[in-house]
Amino acid sequence: MTRPATVLALLLAACLPMAAAAKEEAPDIPPIETLGRGNDCTWARSIDDWKPVDRDHILIHGPGRRDRFLVRVTGTCMANPRFETAIGIQSSDEQLCPYGGDALIMDGERCTILNMWRLPQEKSPADKTEAPARNAPGR
Repeated sequence: MTRPATVLALLLAACLPMAAAAKEEAPDIPPIETLGRGNDCTWARSIDDWKPVDRDHILIHGPGRRDRFLVRVTGTCMANPRFETAIGIQSSDEQLCPYGGDALIMDGERCTILNMWRLPQEKSPADKTEAPARNAPGR
């Protein structure tokens, strides 16, 4: 028995302020060349937020914003994530991956996922402040 494609709509209308703020604040993303092949996956049901990066890239967040993935969609997709208030996910199983035909739905258009990179965890503001250096006991 084959499973029909799972379509999960992420109605993230509450992210509208976040999408508007994306124009002001660039996400902290390492250079793509340093991230590897881009074959990472995540559970579709664990995605709880997203942020546009540019026309071809979206940053998706997992629970508690611990897990972050940079997603690159096909360049032939005419939808522009910077102007979207909601996205959908189309997957043949429960995982979102850059293979198997998984896609993001933006403005009613199916945008095939080309790559997904798991990003290092974001540092909290407390982590970003440097701790004072400790002097090792001299001998």
